[in-house]
Amino acid sequence: PKAMENGAVCVHAVWVCAPASFGPVLQAETDYTLSADGTLRLANRFIPLWDNLPPLPRLGLQLELPEEFDRVAWYGRGPRENYPDLLAGAEVGLYEAKVAELHEPYIRPQENGARGGVKALTVTNALGDGLLIACEKGWENRLSFNAHDYSDELLTRAKHTYDLKSEGKTVLSLDYRQGGIGSNSCGPVLTPRHQLNDDAFTCTCYMDEVGNTPKMGDILSWSESSAVVYAN
Repeated sequence: PKAMENGAVCVHAVWVCAPASFGPVLQAETDYTLSADGTLRLANRFIPLWDNLPPLPRLGLQLELPEEFDRVAWYGRGPRENYPDLLAGAEVGLYEAKVAELHEPYIRPQENGARGGVKALTVTNALGDGLLIACEKGWENRLSFNAHDYSDELLTRAKHTYDLKSEGKTVLSLDYRQGGIGSNSCGPVLTPRHQLNDDAFTCTCYMDEVGNTPKMGDILSWSESSAVVYAN
């Protein structure tokens, strides 16, 4: 840990993404900076370790929260799921939903429910207590998120919709960016602008506790003021 002048403490971590079938693919560096007021800043940098790394489906972080945190509000694209090449009708605005409502019941279970272009979001319980996340730096300084009551591992194993059952938790994914959906299973590959294949990926967000369901305008103001504090 490293103490900073403004009373914050920073922990620098280096780790490697290494799928069993491929070995080391990405190196990740994360700075966890905890301020005196309890705000946590996560600064992430992902560096490809392959010269010809193929386009990635998604890249980011994932958290597991207690199942009582089953309500989401966000300022970004919505209200329905959206991806870089699936934005028609996904207007920027303020939206809210239950975690269960973010699921899209495709006949064969697969990636679903992402909301992109998000500047800030909250994940709360019925009383309005929970977690607040605001994006400082990312793809166009926004992030993409998913929230489900099942894990990616269960989603991968599921062959039918009835195989997807609640695992008694909320799985929150905060992504630098999602790759496009495309149609390469029966058509052309993704166009370059919809591919996730940058030379390096940088994503920074803030996290803080939240209570009594604050107004999203207050959240956006908080995210801007937090950026100023850390910059100084």
